[in-house]
Amino acid sequence: MSTGLPDHGTVSVVVSTYNRPDALVAALRSVTTQSYPIHEIIVVGDCCDESTKEALGKIDDPRIRYINLDTRHGDQSGPNHRGVSESTGTWVAFLNHDDFWFPDHLKVAMSELSVTRKKWYCGVASFSAALRETGSTIMPVVTERGLTNRDLGTAFVSSVIYMEPASSWVVARESLLKAGNWPFAANSVRTPVSFLALTLWRKLGEPAWGSAPSVLKVQGSLQQQYGGEYTSPSPVHQQIQHMIEAQPRDWFKEFDEELSDQVVRDAPLESIFTTIALSPLPRWLAAVSRTVFRLTGFDAIGYRVERAGIRRGQIMDHLLLMRTGEVRDSVKTPTIEQRGIR
Repeated sequence: MSTGLPDHGTVSVVVSTYNRPDALVAALRSVTTQSYPIHEIIVVGDCCDESTKEALGKIDDPRIRYINLDTRHGDQSGPNHRGVSESTGTWVAFLNHDDFWFPDHLKVAMSELSVTRKKWYCGVASFSAALRETGSTIMPVVTERGLTNRDLGTAFVSSVIYMEPASSWVVARESLLKAGNWPFAANSVRTPVSFLALTLWRKLGEPAWGSAPSVLKVQGSLQQQYGGEYTSPSPVHQQIQHMIEAQPRDWFKEFDEELSDQVVRDAPLESIFTTIALSPLPRWLAAVSRTVFRLTGFDAIGYRVERAGIRRGQIMDHLLLMRTGEVRDSVKTPTIEQRGIR
């Protein structure tokens, strides 16, 4: 397939997943309809049950390879780490199992990487935290958009979701390995996504930034709202899958947008929630902390947060409990008493 781009190397896609086969199959439809050629699609299960393997077995695409981890990690870092290790492409593109790529996502990313000669790309995502029901149809509504004017200096002092989602990233495989591959949750008080982004910043500088949305992130709380449990079928993902199959090039153009007045006033079509400070510091001290981090790798913000009583991995433990009801220490479903519910 000709893309009009110079040969810039092959792309491996790494998809992390856990026991949501219907969402996974829907997400993969957005991968298999990409306008840019894909070398391989590595789906890594975080100790999934048999339903994931069975669902993938029904997809006739020789590029898909499934690896199921023996140990449950409870977040995307474990599967992504393994996926990068197993990949053979020049570049690695990440996709979470409930996110979607617009049809030209990889084409745009590779074009930017080719022009800028950067080693990593970070695109823009549309976030859906609301749904609209029309008859029997459930459609996502875009309520937020990732910033188009991000920078890693701000990421260093900003909220844990500033660099989300990793589904918008394409990174040189060699650079990922030199950065230590995906860090595990217990490595930092920051999220694995934030920690890896800052590590890449130290070694590679700013990424090539996307200028328009090319990823859709449907917030997990919506699936639970309609399906009841984390593993319940997701009507909205099934609907998007039907849309992709019916209109592979234009499926994403039908979404309504309900962006807040504050968002529109402060930064048109962009979200303000991504700039909440992780640990407020005077401007001069934040600048010094960034410089020290770039030179030495010492994370003064992380150290400050840790000294305040937030242990490493605690953020991801909290998110895991919210998403699936699991406790990371044993990664088992907690009892009511363990959850502190009366």
